[in-house]
Amino acid sequence: METTSAPLPIADVDKLADDSPMAVLDWQGRRHFAALAESLGSINMTIKTFFVIFAVLAVMHGIGFVIVPDQVASAYGLAVSASSRLTAQLFGGALLFWGVTLWFARDFPSEAVRGVLIGTIIGDVPSLIVVVMGTLAGTMNAMGWVAVLIYLLSAVGSGYFLMERTARLSHP
Repeated sequence: METTSAPLPIADVDKLADDSPMAVLDWQGRRHFAALAESLGSINMTIKTFFVIFAVLAVMHGIGFVIVPDQVASAYGLAVSASSRLTAQLFGGALLFWGVTLWFARDFPSEAVRGVLIGTIIGDVPSLIVVVMGTLAGTMNAMGWVAVLIYLLSAVGSGYFLMERTARLSHP
């Protein structure tokens, strides 16, 4: 039997049951947590906002890799050569493509958005693995963790929106 109850408002934090996860915090700790949560407000990420954020990141990095590949590669601690310059510029072109696709995907119909999300996950997962391996191996400097974070958040966010949209489409 499934029961649903309304979420407890943050302001009523002192009315939590003793067996709730929050009960492990002392009364004062709960008050501080509630005050912090209220001051932060509600963060509501929409798929359009998600696409805009990653479109801007992709286009900015893409422009950098195409126009000044040596400087961008050096910022990530990568060795610079003629072949790495070419690879960086090709990567920049791919980032520009992805960024522009995300930008226009804001207004795509639901099934097209689903395709963009699936494609993003398919591209992000192997990229995430490669960047983690490269950073851990020392091929990339500490800036490699920025790339790890970008790929991780993009993959997780795409997975989240993919599951959310699938659930919404399958349960009217």
